[in-house]
Amino acid sequence: MVLKINRKILRKWLRNKKEQVEWILKTYPAARNSDTILLFYYWWHFEEAIRPYLREFPPLSVLKKLTPFETLSRWRRRIQAKGKYLPTDNTVILKRKQLAKFFAEEMVKDEGENSEI
Repeated sequence: MVLKINRKILRKWLRNKKEQVEWILKTYPAARNSDTILLFYYWWHFEEAIRPYLREFPPLSVLKKLTPFETLSRWRRRIQAKGKYLPTDNTVILKRKQLAKFFAEEMVKDEGENSEI
């Protein structure tokens, strides 16, 4: 079941992707077990550009049969890590570098918060 929530209010309330993903995981337990389901819930609630193409939310039984997003993403990363079929768009290259730096910094923060004093 998909909640009917005012998306504008939701996007104002949840200011970044971390908060948005946490909300989905809290609200939709099925998303905890499948990145594919998580992805669809994220698209449904937070990605306006895709809404015209999604007339209704697919049944979970269908989503569970799809190739998981993380499998495709992992394979793309592995192939590109070997220097094959690298991104051609400089914006994508820069964005991936920025994301890698951001996540590295977040990992350091998380380790610092979880360490015992």
